[in-house]
Amino acid sequence: MAATPADRDECAVSADKPEVGGAACSRIVDDANESAAERVEPFKNRGRGSFHRKDYDGDPKYGLGLQQPW
Repeated sequence: MAATPADRDECAVSADKPEVGGAACSRIVDDANESAAERVEPFKNRGRGSFHRKDYDGDPKYGLGLQQPW
């Protein structure tokens, strides 16, 4: 399922509000049409949300294919 502009907006605000945006960030991360560089921030936002919810059992497969920007 392709990520939408609404997903990008919802995911972007989730950096400050970890209780929202997880599903939107996941759609961006899982969208094969998005470049690795475009998936980095949503991936980090989703991770921050999981951390703040004390959900430490993330799925490591989501890190595959993402490149560090440095």
